[in-house]
Amino acid sequence: MRRPGAFVTTCLWGTLCGGALGAVRTRAAALHLLAKGRALEAAGVPSLPGSDHWGILASGKPALAGALFFGLSLGLGTGALTTLWVEATRRPGAGRGGWAPWTVLLAPLAGALSGDWGLAAALALVAAGALRAAGDPTPRGAAAGRRLACAAVAALGLVPWLLAPEGAFTRLRDRWLLSGPGLGVDHFYYRWTLYPAEALKALAAESQPVGDIGALPASAARSFAAQVLPLRVLALATPAPAADFAVELREGTPVVVAGRIREAWPGSAAEQRRVWQRLSQKADRAAPLRTATAMALFVGCPLGLAWALGSLCLWVAGRVAPARPVAPFVFAALLATVLAAAGTPSPECTARSPTTPEAVRAALASRSALTRFYGARAAASLGTAQSEPLIAALGDPVVNVRYAAVETLGATGGTGVEEALVGLVRGPEEWYVKERAYAALWRLGWRPVNL
Repeated sequence: MRRPGAFVTTCLWGTLCGGALGAVRTRAAALHLLAKGRALEAAGVPSLPGSDHWGILASGKPALAGALFFGLSLGLGTGALTTLWVEATRRPGAGRGGWAPWTVLLAPLAGALSGDWGLAAALALVAAGALRAAGDPTPRGAAAGRRLACAAVAALGLVPWLLAPEGAFTRLRDRWLLSGPGLGVDHFYYRWTLYPAEALKALAAESQPVGDIGALPASAARSFAAQVLPLRVLALATPAPAADFAVELREGTPVVVAGRIREAWPGSAAEQRRVWQRLSQKADRAAPLRTATAMALFVGCPLGLAWALGSLCLWVAGRVAPARPVAPFVFAALLATVLAAAGTPSPECTARSPTTPEAVRAALASRSALTRFYGARAAASLGTAQSEPLIAALGDPVVNVRYAAVETLGATGGTGVEEALVGLVRGPEEWYVKERAYAALWRLGWRPVNL
């Protein structure tokens, strides 16, 4: 690459395009969730995320969260991928690179063929930005090799993270996000990322999938509702304008309809589950966006980070010791050392699984959020005897402790557990914890409606 400005410019442009698409998609998902929640509440069913969150759903806050989430995942990763592809396919002496860089337009073409025109437009804009920002072809060779080598040396600092027995993300959470300033990042994540995540979900994974069975006769409606309820799918006989699907009666057989997708509802429970999954897959409008976001996040962002690390090493070495060829690698090694040291687990992280009732109670009463979190998890092996301190932990100031307590209560049960979890679902708690409480209640045999 001839100049860093082309890469940076395209990544910023990609972030802007991804953010715009994310804002639109998340806004639509939030309004759909709001209308569906109101329909559920009108039918007497506790809705997720609940009436306490309706003000947020109706505001522009979910759109802002979507812009940030998709800008930093889809947009930034796509910008990095397209820039690297355009630069890698340019040929010296072929004007602005010949025809090969234009193959980057295959990505928006794939988006258009999938039927997701919004995604296709965003990818096309990012590709156009990469083609526009690309400089004249220049020989690569040594300069590109040095940048790649520096990035590889710096990336050695990530080896302790990758080899962590508990996993890199778990170590990141335990080491940095459950103490000090990291708690603010942790709370922000759980408070706001579920709104853009809703725009990525398939029908079967949406928060409380709802079907409109108002067109069915009363007896058929009751029968269908009883059949879909075990699938954690709610059926409303009242008008549900934001329903995810509808049910019609064709020659005495219920037919599930989602847009142009139609599936006859069978008689056996096993086949009903298969039909529901098949309907969900066919009606999964978020699949192209989910695929593109995963590709950008897990491929584009790491490649972009590698390019940035290599460029940083070369830039610093060029100003500190321009006459020493080994200087970029020395700086890369120092950077790797810092990354490795940041991933070293603290003693508190290595002793995190209390095994006795007394140790669990002591852990739940600790001042450390990490200790309380693992104390709530460890209580699952002790049965219902720990239900009282776990119910008390539902009021913990740290969201991780609350959801760990919810999951353990859903696994163990106990006196007063169902009432406490229902109170969470109906209360003003964070959406993430309410979803976990809703799932825990289903495991305990609770149902949101009486048929």
